[in-house]
Amino acid sequence: MATNTGLLDAPVVQDYRSADISVNITNQTVIGQLDYSLAANLLVWRVQEPDNAIYVAPIDPSGGNILGINSQSAKSQDSRTGQLLVRLSRSQSTRLSIDWIHQLCYYNLNDKIVVFNLTDPKLANGYVVVNEMFYHTVHDLVVDPRESLLFWSVSDNSFDDNKTGRLMRSGQDGSNSRALVGPGPEVKEPLVMAIDGWPGGERRVYWIDRYLFRFFSVDYDGHGLRRILESRELFTLSKFMVVYGDDILWSNYYHSSVLMTNKFGRNGSQIRYLVKGQQSVEVEAVRILDSRLQPTVEASDRCRRHRCQYLCLPIADSADSDGHHQYRCVCPQINLSNRLYPTNHNNCTESLVINL
Repeated sequence: MATNTGLLDAPVVQDYRSADISVNITNQTVIGQLDYSLAANLLVWRVQEPDNAIYVAPIDPSGGNILGINSQSAKSQDSRTGQLLVRLSRSQSTRLSIDWIHQLCYYNLNDKIVVFNLTDPKLANGYVVVNEMFYHTVHDLVVDPRESLLFWSVSDNSFDDNKTGRLMRSGQDGSNSRALVGPGPEVKEPLVMAIDGWPGGERRVYWIDRYLFRFFSVDYDGHGLRRILESRELFTLSKFMVVYGDDILWSNYYHSSVLMTNKFGRNGSQIRYLVKGQQSVEVEAVRILDSRLQPTVEASDRCRRHRCQYLCLPIADSADSDGHHQYRCVCPQINLSNRLYPTNHNNCTESLVINL
C-alpha cells in the first residue's frame, strides 16, 4: 500500500490471512500504481508527482534480481528508496501492470498503452500495444500473463451525461482487440479495475464506475455481467483495486483507507476497513503479495527461447497441434531514454514465430 506521506527504508508488511500487504510510503510523492514480480524479486511503482517515472526496488533486499538492484544501490540513487527505472511523458492517468511470467511492464500514456521488457539492460525499447486515439483516456489496465491477455478501461473525454465508457480486452501484443462491455448504460467512467487472478478463480474482470458509483463484474469473454453493488459512500474517490480470494480490496481517498467487500456482494454496503488511515493521509496504491497469485511455471513462458531482435510479446490462445505457443516479435516505437515517438529502426522486422 502506498500513501502520500512519510518514508520507510524498507517495505512494511501487514499480515492478511496467509498473504502480506506491502506498504511503501514515499516523501511528497503521488504514487500512480504499484505492482511486483516475485520471480524477478522486484517491486515496481509509478510516480505521478513531482516527476512521472517508474521506480523499482527489491522485494527481498537479501535476494538477487534481474536488474542487479539491491536496497543500498536503490537508496543511493533516490530518496524514495527505489531506483529510477525510466522517466515517462506526462499522462492524465498513471497506471501500470507487470507480466510476471515474461517480465513485461505495461503502462498507460493518456490514450495509449505501452509495453517494455524489464530485462532489457538499456530499457530503451517501448511498443504501443493499444491506441485509443486522442479523444479517449485509458483509465486502468491489468495483464493476465497466464492467458496472455490484456484488459483496460477507457472512456471519452466529455464532461456531461453523454459520457461513454468501455471495458476492453486484447492479446498482450494488442491483437484481437474487442469490447467486453460498452458502450452502454452499464459503463460510463470505469476508473478502477482488477481481475480474479486466484488459482481456480472465475476468470472475471471487476471494475468500479466513478460516474455511476457502481461495482460490476463480467467474465473474460464479456458474458455474465453482474451489477454487484451501488454506493456513493463506498466508491467516491476510489483509486486502486485488487481481488484476493472472495474479497475485493480498494484504496479510497474519501475514507483515507483500504476498504474491503465480498466480490459477490454478500456483505452489502457495509463498510469494512482493512487499513484505516489518518484523515490527512491519502491512501493510494495497494497490492497483495502472495506466491499463489504468481506460480512459477516455466512452460507458461512463451518467450523463453525467443529469437526476437528487440521485444517478444506472447500471443493469446495460440498453440499448434504439438502445444507450442506463439509469440510476436515487434519493433520499438518509443525510445524510453529520450521519450521520442516514433523511434527509427530500419533493420527491424516484425514477425509471428512459433516457440519451439
